[in-house]
Amino acid sequence: MGSKLINLKGKMFGSLIVLKRDISKKSNMTYWICECKCGNIKSIRRSGLIGGTKSCGCLVKEVAQKRRIDLLDRTFGYLKVKTIAPKNKWGQRGYICECKCGNVITAFANHLLSGKYVSCGCKKSLPFGSKRTVTSGYVEIKYNGKYNKRKSKNSNWMFEHDLIMCKKLGRALTAKERVHHKNGTKDDNRLSNLELWVVHHPNGKRLMDMLKFCNNFIKEYEEFNYV
Repeated sequence: MGSKLINLKGKMFGSLIVLKRDISKKSNMTYWICECKCGNIKSIRRSGLIGGTKSCGCLVKEVAQKRRIDLLDRTFGYLKVKTIAPKNKWGQRGYICECKCGNVITAFANHLLSGKYVSCGCKKSLPFGSKRTVTSGYVEIKYNGKYNKRKSKNSNWMFEHDLIMCKKLGRALTAKERVHHKNGTKDDNRLSNLELWVVHHPNGKRLMDMLKFCNNFIKEYEEFNYV
């Protein structure tokens, strides 16, 4: 004997209200016709409603829209973002950008933010001193001087806040040092907004070892003047 059908008519699931059972579906699964708050009518499987479906799909689009990075009117190298491009055949959406030379191209946000695209192709690279904002929100500057200790294919770029602190210290940062933004704004790289943090310290050491560590720590940073 089959299990009794649970009537979902009138029940709410997120933005959906169940109107009636969908008897047009030729399936072993039970479907219900639902109306979304946006006005769309959609037939949804019972297991989907019980399992967490909250809208006709409009909620997913709304969340995706909120998560989309707003790059309009921002400049990346020689490119200025003008408007959002239509979706391509794979459903991906990029940005229409105008190059300083006058050409117009379409580029994806990750390519612009990572510095992969800096022009329409008329310029292959940015000059030293150029800046870019990466996906994390920090500002990088193209720099290949004595303070840049990165060992990667992107070794000509370093965080601007690191470079500013290096110039204050007169040396490169050590592996245990980090530069912190006091106000939490990642692109506010005024020296007065930066402070040096040290992330390394011994754990579970003998008293004499800790005293030795503290004395060495004081000697290392005693000449450092805080902003």
